[in-house]
Amino acid sequence: MYQDDHGFTCELDYDPLDDAGVAKLDEEDQDIEFIGLVGSQKRLEAECGDEPGRSSEQRINDLLSSLPAQKKILLALIDFCRSARSPQEVDEFTQAMQKTNRSVYTPVMLRQLLEEAGALIYQQDEQANEETVAVEPLTQQDGSETEYLVVQTSAQGNWLSTPEALVLYDALDPLSNLKTILGQDNEYLEIYRRILEFCADEPRSKIELNVLVDDDPLLQQPRRYSGYFIDRLNEYDALAWMPLWKTTDIGLKVLVECALSEGEAEQ
Repeated sequence: MYQDDHGFTCELDYDPLDDAGVAKLDEEDQDIEFIGLVGSQKRLEAECGDEPGRSSEQRINDLLSSLPAQKKILLALIDFCRSARSPQEVDEFTQAMQKTNRSVYTPVMLRQLLEEAGALIYQQDEQANEETVAVEPLTQQDGSETEYLVVQTSAQGNWLSTPEALVLYDALDPLSNLKTILGQDNEYLEIYRRILEFCADEPRSKIELNVLVDDDPLLQQPRRYSGYFIDRLNEYDALAWMPLWKTTDIGLKVLVECALSEGEAEQ
């Protein structure tokens, strides 16, 4: 059972584009957050707004903490905007990532949140203007209406990550963070290892991972399911959806270290 930041409780075991093509209800704990509600938006504005004395680093970290389900996309946008990107490029990039991440936040809303937190800035290019044509009604003296064209000119610009956001991004160490999580879940190390090895051979579906671990005695008390481990491995970049679950380079490094540790223990 999982309760999100908004007080909603759900038992949703989500696997994007799984074999059944739909989300299935499961009885496991899930770190799945439904976002985009008006109340959530107001809360985020209050928590991540530009309050006196709060640095950009603090506001960016607060934003990432407030939206754990969107953290990957937000960080990816920071990295993507190392080079100046047009609004269309940023939106297309965001939409591509959202294919495997359920969110009611639009690309525009995510950009706005990053901008308010001090992670992105919009730089207008006064030399690059775009002309649009609008049709507006004109009321004549006799009361009749006719339409006329209005040419509107708007300055175009690009999105760019701030230095503070890039420093934060470059300081990330997913491998160390993953090791910390595995240390905290020490009793489940065998389950994590089994999933990483299974998905290293070839991409696997959620159903295959269910079969692999769900009936293991280790997961009976307290009751756990494969989604619990997939979620954590994915959060720390050890598993990625490609569009089935596949072990990443970070996951392979963990497997190598596990093998070395086991070899040293045997000696």
